[in-house]
Amino acid sequence: MIPMKIKLLAGLSLYICLLSGLAAQIAPPDFLCIRNDSIFWMNDLSACGPYQSTSVFRATNAAGPFAEIQQINDPAAVSFLDPNPGGELRYYFLRYNYDCPGVSAVNSDTLNNLIPLPPSAIWVSVEDSTVVVNWTASSSGQTSGYRVFRREPQGLVAIATVSGAETTTYVDASFTSQPVSEAYAVAAIDPCGSQSLLTSEAITPLLTTSGGSGCEFVITLTSDAAGRSSLPLPINSWHLLVSTNGSAFVEEDVFGGGNTSITYDGANDGDQLCFYLEGLVQGQANRPLRTPIECIDVDITQPVRPFTLLGGGFDPAGNFCFDFAWDSSAAVDLLQAEVVDAGSQSTATLLANDNLSDPLAQTCLTPAELPDENFSLNLRAEDVCDNIVITNRLNPVFLSGQTPSNGTNLLNWTAFTTEEDISVTYRLERTTLDGTAEIIYSGEDLTHIDLIEPTDANRALSCYRVLADVSYADGSFSSTYASETVCLEQQPMIYLPNVFSSSATQILNREFCPNFARLPTGAYQFDIWDRWGGHVFSTTDPATCWRGDYRGRLAETGVYLYVLRLEIGGRTIERSGDVTFLR
Repeated sequence: MIPMKIKLLAGLSLYICLLSGLAAQIAPPDFLCIRNDSIFWMNDLSACGPYQSTSVFRATNAAGPFAEIQQINDPAAVSFLDPNPGGELRYYFLRYNYDCPGVSAVNSDTLNNLIPLPPSAIWVSVEDSTVVVNWTASSSGQTSGYRVFRREPQGLVAIATVSGAETTTYVDASFTSQPVSEAYAVAAIDPCGSQSLLTSEAITPLLTTSGGSGCEFVITLTSDAAGRSSLPLPINSWHLLVSTNGSAFVEEDVFGGGNTSITYDGANDGDQLCFYLEGLVQGQANRPLRTPIECIDVDITQPVRPFTLLGGGFDPAGNFCFDFAWDSSAAVDLLQAEVVDAGSQSTATLLANDNLSDPLAQTCLTPAELPDENFSLNLRAEDVCDNIVITNRLNPVFLSGQTPSNGTNLLNWTAFTTEEDISVTYRLERTTLDGTAEIIYSGEDLTHIDLIEPTDANRALSCYRVLADVSYADGSFSSTYASETVCLEQQPMIYLPNVFSSSATQILNREFCPNFARLPTGAYQFDIWDRWGGHVFSTTDPATCWRGDYRGRLAETGVYLYVLRLEIGGRTIERSGDVTFLR
């Protein structure tokens, strides 16, 4: 067995040999260009062994086949003449020959004898007092740079030469103010001085504005079509950038690349607005087409714009008060609250706008202006230029309650919604007869059961309201809105005996009246008749009982009829029956 150490050394030696094999290549000549019938290159000689020759290969097709037409034995040679009287299209590459056994030679780039191809696209942008000229790289391998031309009165004049096949931007900073209608073209060049044909001319785009005065609060920006006509690459999107009163430019909107007119509706009276557009050219990241800056002094009748009805609730007097965020400087001619009840009947209430001067305004509708049932509402505003804005719809919290059984109050309420992105938490507040108010529930549910001790007189009547804690998702606003107050009176537990006696040993059995867990607080009427219809007893005091007397003396033993009527929570309860009286 071979020791592990020897095996590792052998593997390492093989790895080193492989690396040496990969690196053992003879670099080609730096093939520069072809001019007329001569080809030119720069030498990059190898030290692997004795130089033998430089081979020139030629074909009439880019795909070959290539034939060796000359071996040049002078290592200092940097050109070769290949007569071509017929102007045939030819392709060439070069390769060194060295006496270096086991070392391969690499072919140079393949060039043809045509002049370089021009860039396929050119576009220009205006940035302050400079013009940025952009183009796509030439596809010709011999390209070594570009020549930039600008149209002058005498024609296209070369103004700059830039080096590098991948250098595709030039900044013309020869202007003292924002340039207008400047035209440019670009040609590719090679090391031999050959120049491609010129690109089509690219003209600085123009930007014009309209609107921004009187009732025309929308500003329309139009980009000059001639400024983009020389761009064969499509515009993916237009980005609108705006400066207000000298502030930094901010991107306000994005439009499709096919748009030639773009609108801006954020103008305010008295502002100075400056605009420019940036078009993102397909496949040309970070090299947009940018228009000049165009400014306008806004002189408009301030329009009403979309605004938000934030929320609303009831105050202790029953007024419905609501908040909204709007442009209080708008020339509003009409402001209405449109209220829709459960039956889809709509009523419009005119709101006086003399007290709505704050951007965050609040106003109220009186109970007389509200329907008797649940409702929703929105606001409708119209300005002096007949622009109309209708807000989102608000659904406030409405509370209802029942007393389904002794000892429980069942509360239900509707969800608070505004058609906006909000979060809502509900708190149920209870106020008892002694005026104590407390929160008995907090959460997101829309129902709650309140358990009541039947003997607790303080809980005979409980009043409730829901407090909706509202927060907008963007953090712009939060508030609490209340429902109307709903009061519930527990139905008292009533017991009526069927017999009593004036001579009973227990005082409780010597008189006849309803027995309550707690005395009712509403209207009360208790009447008793004898069997011939004589009215022997009547009271409106739930604490007063019949002791079997009639006209100052004990009534006759017998059966008597009674009727009990009382009001609880707005409902009338009636009990009737008979009782036997024993003297």
